[in-house]
Amino acid sequence: MKEQILHLDPHDDYPSARDKIGWVQTDRVLLVWPPQGLPRRFNRPLDLLLLQRHAAGLGAKIALVTSDPVVCDHAEALGIPVFDSIDDSHLRPWRSRRIAPPARLPGKGMPAPADPDDAPPVQFAVTLPRWKWARHPAVRWLARATVFVAAIVVV
Repeated sequence: MKEQILHLDPHDDYPSARDKIGWVQTDRVLLVWPPQGLPRRFNRPLDLLLLQRHAAGLGAKIALVTSDPVVCDHAEALGIPVFDSIDDSHLRPWRSRRIAPPARLPGKGMPAPADPDDAPPVQFAVTLPRWKWARHPAVRWLARATVFVAAIVVV
């Protein structure tokens, strides 16, 4: 498998990292964190999630090379592989485990979700409008003209 190695600079933020990933033409992208780390505003789990989604949209997988414990924790929670070095990424397989999203609890005053296996089959009913004449073009034109004349009289 081909992979492209992208070295992030200390001044890089999410948009610049996303832009770098956008130029990649391989199916695996290795993001190398700088030794001194990136600004704290880039170390949010949301940034990694968005990078992962952007890469997936391009048909690529991402992996990280970093020793930053915060970034490692966020990447592990998202199922992004983390390596200690670039050589380590070549020796070990890129196993990305996908964690199921957390279950959403029903909102206040909302009923608890039912088990989908116990639900009765859904039946869709098609109903026609009560007044078929209201859909006729002449009636609609007359209604619009009446509203227009009434608006002019009011003004």
